[in-house]
Amino acid sequence: MERRRPVGATKCPQHRGLTMLELMVVLGVLLVLSTLVIPVIGSRMEQSQDLATRSSLQRIRETLVDTYMDDLGDLPRPGLGAQQAGRPDHPQLAYLFINPLTHLDGNPTTRDHDVTFDPISRRGWRGPYLLHQGDGFVYSVNPAPGFGPRYGQTGDPAVLDGWGNPIVLQEPMVPGVSDYERRRHARLVSAGPNGVIETDPDQLLPTDTGDDLVLFLWMAMP
Repeated sequence: MERRRPVGATKCPQHRGLTMLELMVVLGVLLVLSTLVIPVIGSRMEQSQDLATRSSLQRIRETLVDTYMDDLGDLPRPGLGAQQAGRPDHPQLAYLFINPLTHLDGNPTTRDHDVTFDPISRRGWRGPYLLHQGDGFVYSVNPAPGFGPRYGQTGDPAVLDGWGNPIVLQEPMVPGVSDYERRRHARLVSAGPNGVIETDPDQLLPTDTGDDLVLFLWMAMP
């Protein structure tokens, strides 16, 4: 006996795939969503990198002003021996990790802890002043990126910004300006998203800093 299909019932197509038109519609929707989501993700990442860099700048500033300067009375700069070996007489953040008198790394995990702090005079190097990140400074002889040897030598320990570039310490070298004024205008500089230091290192108050993040040690940026 033949089985009859109920009135109004329809056949259910099996293994029915998407038509080319439907596939194009789905791809179009995904494309539109991606153009909305990707900029949001990029913006959030940029904000987190910016915040991380500002936090690092503030932490270094506090270390320099509140601790290092009290211990040595000067910005971290190479000692006479290091200068004779080719280091310029300019502040370098590597000396938050390396004793400028002996040029030994103070991190006890890499070398014997070298402390030359005099407990009687309460002066001397007693670093490292920051946690050793294991990241090395890389300077370029090409002046375009702005990372010249005045900021350090290849392989120096460094504090990196949110974009993976070393944070540097600038002290303007201006003829006729006193040591006090140069030090008063010292600042920490991150090269920012483009990775190029655009802040003129030898202007007391640089007017063009590009996308650099700049933090003066003792004064607010005008």
